[in-house]
Amino acid sequence: MTDPKASSTSRPGGTIELAMDTILERRQGVECAVQRREGSAAILMSWNEVTGPLSIAPALEFVRDHQRFHVSDLPRLRDDASRLVLSRRLLQEGFLRIAADQKADPALLPQKRVDGPRGNQENGSLVIVGSGIKSLAHMTLEARSWLDRADVIFYLLSDPASEVWIQSNYPDSVDLSPLYSQHFQRSAVYAAMVDQMMGPVREGKTVCGIYYGHPGVFVTPTHEAIKVARAEGYSARMLPGVSASDCLYADVGFNPSEAGIQFYEATDLLVYNRVLHPENNVVLWQIGLVGNPTSLDDVSKLPILIEYLYQFYDPDCEVVHYQGSVFSVCDPLIERLPLRELGKGARVTTMSTLYIPPQKKLQPDMDMIQRLGLVPIQPHSQEAERVKDIQPRAYERSPNRSALADFVLAAATDPDLLVRFEHSPESAAADAVLSEEERGALLTRMPGRIWGAIKNGATQEPSA
Repeated sequence: MTDPKASSTSRPGGTIELAMDTILERRQGVECAVQRREGSAAILMSWNEVTGPLSIAPALEFVRDHQRFHVSDLPRLRDDASRLVLSRRLLQEGFLRIAADQKADPALLPQKRVDGPRGNQENGSLVIVGSGIKSLAHMTLEARSWLDRADVIFYLLSDPASEVWIQSNYPDSVDLSPLYSQHFQRSAVYAAMVDQMMGPVREGKTVCGIYYGHPGVFVTPTHEAIKVARAEGYSARMLPGVSASDCLYADVGFNPSEAGIQFYEATDLLVYNRVLHPENNVVLWQIGLVGNPTSLDDVSKLPILIEYLYQFYDPDCEVVHYQGSVFSVCDPLIERLPLRELGKGARVTTMSTLYIPPQKKLQPDMDMIQRLGLVPIQPHSQEAERVKDIQPRAYERSPNRSALADFVLAAATDPDLLVRFEHSPESAAADAVLSEEERGALLTRMPGRIWGAIKNGATQEPSA
């Protein structure tokens, strides 16, 4: 994670100017955990930690649980000087900042921190999951577990086999597809989908919406529903799914990290006069809907797209017309053809994607290579002598057994455990047989610390 330390108002000598009535606030998006250790206490951030005597633990826990407060609000410290010292340290570490508005009503402070994405667990909630592209084969364990937990399920899927599976396993689920026949404009369809999903959320129910592919890739209503739910104070989250781009890499066979990649929606490319770089991989989505604001099949504007591409590509350059397969028993469409022939062979549909391989080879910047020290090592050179005895880092095998790994894996497929842990980490962790090192790592909720605790095999001697 990027270190968020930032400058604060300081005197020339470097001391941050603070008074007891200065209003401090927590930086947006910064997470932390507080640990009480033998004889000390610490507040842990992903990039660093602030430690002190055990007596400062109540003040650190106060900071963890509040969004805005006066310096004087810090509880159970020895004196005001101690409050100023701790405040300055947390400002220097980038965890807190001095609030821009120093005229807040004192009656409104201290302000408790509200976890927007989790919300009040007693209220309704919304979870958006993806079915992947290929019928059932791409369904994740995580998505399935949330479907099992939901009170109400809404679905928008791309193939009838997936619809049969949903209807068989969740007979009360609601199909959103009929909305396309009730509204002509796609924007109206999306608004209606948001309204349908939010209805039972407002009634206090757990709602799961399942959309084909990745639910956040070229799917407007899922993002809008998440925004509406969170704005109204409900818990809302989106879980990733296998997208068309994931299938494209596997089926066509190219690595996006080689030569880089540009993604554009076809209409967006034209409307905003986007510039393409022939030395990159280029992927254009929804070429079967170019210039089409409705949900109907209409490729009449495809020639305009092809003409636009002639600015950057030779008409005879090879492109790939791609359609991922929605069934395991079928092959994907991978039609390689000259750009000028696009649309004259296999029918372009709403599922069609255009992939244009790199047409030019990138030339490296030798000056930058020199600055970065990436010059190849020549045999018998001084550099070769220096590195010849350097040994590669030894492989660290993960332990065969890990109670912490068991807990993390259980939370991945048990939404009830996950929600409980998010709401009360200490309570959920108390039921697991973990060593002190594992428990401490888990409660930080920091991936690096959890990774290290599992690798260290600390569960060989779990605490009672």
